[in-house]
Amino acid sequence: MQRRTYMKAYQLKVSIKNAHPPIWRRCIIPAGITFSQLGVLLNEIMGWNGSHLFSFEFRDIGVRIEEVPDDDWGYWGFDAEEASETLIDPYMEHSKWFTYTYDFGDDWEHRADIEAVLTDFKETHPVVVKAKGACPFEDCGWLQGYYHILEVLKDPAHEEYRDVVEWLKNTGYTADGFDPAYYDMVEINRELEQNFQIRFVKKPDKSCSAELYEKLFRSNEGFLEVMQRSNNEGNEKMPETAGRTEAGIQEWKALYEAAMALKEQKPWETFYDMDLITLDGGWEKEAYVSVLGKGGECYGFNIYEGPDGLNDFMMLTYSDRMNISSDFAMSCQNNLTCYWGNREELTEGQRRIIKDLGYKFRGRNQWLYFLSFKKGYFPYNMDQSEVRRMTSYLTLLKDAVIYYKENKVEVKFDEGETFYYSSVGKKVTGEAQALPFTGYNFPVLTLTDEELLADLKRSEKCSAVLEADIVSLNTSVRDDKYERPANPYFCLLADVRSGIMLAAEMTGPEEDEKIILAETLLTFISQYGAPKEVRVRSVLIEAILEQTCREGGIKLRRVKRLPQIEEFMDGMRRF
Repeated sequence: MQRRTYMKAYQLKVSIKNAHPPIWRRCIIPAGITFSQLGVLLNEIMGWNGSHLFSFEFRDIGVRIEEVPDDDWGYWGFDAEEASETLIDPYMEHSKWFTYTYDFGDDWEHRADIEAVLTDFKETHPVVVKAKGACPFEDCGWLQGYYHILEVLKDPAHEEYRDVVEWLKNTGYTADGFDPAYYDMVEINRELEQNFQIRFVKKPDKSCSAELYEKLFRSNEGFLEVMQRSNNEGNEKMPETAGRTEAGIQEWKALYEAAMALKEQKPWETFYDMDLITLDGGWEKEAYVSVLGKGGECYGFNIYEGPDGLNDFMMLTYSDRMNISSDFAMSCQNNLTCYWGNREELTEGQRRIIKDLGYKFRGRNQWLYFLSFKKGYFPYNMDQSEVRRMTSYLTLLKDAVIYYKENKVEVKFDEGETFYYSSVGKKVTGEAQALPFTGYNFPVLTLTDEELLADLKRSEKCSAVLEADIVSLNTSVRDDKYERPANPYFCLLADVRSGIMLAAEMTGPEEDEKIILAETLLTFISQYGAPKEVRVRSVLIEAILEQTCREGGIKLRRVKRLPQIEEFMDGMRRF
């Protein structure tokens, strides 16, 4: 009997950014291919014709990959790599997501989440396993243009209808019967099976995308040529920026000098901790700064990067109002912190850095140190990238504080305004601006599996009353597979009447605790029936379970306290 060969592969979810309704594909891509090959595959899977340039960006590690790398990207903090010479494996195995951009004119950005690394893929070609939404028209002017075309096509009486139909005809599309929700997964998988078969050879095909299209559609020479290696052979060379890279002593020195120069401006005498300063230094994301120390005791700065960081700040701000514990709110933070505290607060590593730099701090609240907060992990020492970013932020913040005081800028912080300071090239701007949002945008978990929803609606009922919550352990847990100590969550389900803890699922940093909690409740329903009532104490947990409870005919009630879960956690902390 011939032994079946299993492939290594990666499961990706590729979504067009900002598309509403969503447009995405869940697919399985073979290992051992180049980024040129991956670009051709993604175009085929999404529905693009491949007539435009593309690029990949791994923004967490600062790497941009394209057919003809532009060294100028180094100016923006990116290392440039050539797509045809770069294998996907080191990146797929050590990152969680990347950005795929197709057509630098329309700028179709896709977020590709790396959902799983598979070692037992049984097919000999790429596969699409789930999809939603048709691919937009090429050269239509991004989503804005695409949505406009769709609106015009709905109304034959529209003044632009004839022009749009003619444009579609000239560009190879047809207006008749176009369904923006339709994706022919069966046909796409047939094409993938027919044209993208995997052949095992000694080296990968390092052709550029143009050459690959030529082979595929004209020469009929096949497509994928995957390197065959045994498990005991050496691993691929990792990108230098992959994983954790520690900052050098000179980089730490630059950061300490930037912080001490900023301290001389005494910004806490001017700003309260709720007075957000927005910094724009030409980076990918704006930075939002909270200044600590108005009370005259403890001084420091919290830096929140981009809209997600701002949302974390809002969560912390409104945690009491939403009945979210301070431990949980702090565990969800993603920020960089600069702080003047006491010697005993510093780790051995932080004290060693200070010693190596030759600084001599003395007295209470005089010891300068830095921390990186990352959701799912315990606060930890900054890595090289974080040290560099923090240096840039604090340097620009000093200029912002000086500008604010010298120009007597008026900002209504208590009315949702921020002091916006921008310094890009020679242009400097400092003014009051409205914050993008002034409340916490909590996540809503939506179930899309129609079969699951149908099962929920017809599920049997039981008399149980449950408590449900997600709790941070607020403890440091070391694991060799993580570059820093984890701070796990508990997804808890307790029976109110008996006090029995029905489920206590611990999550790792790579897991989504919202999904785990929902799955825990769904498991209970499948085994015992839909409970009479589920009690939660925060709007966050309410949003996670709302659809499940609604579809299952379960009363979802928000209460001030969850006695059974609180008793369980008190016991865990004592232990």
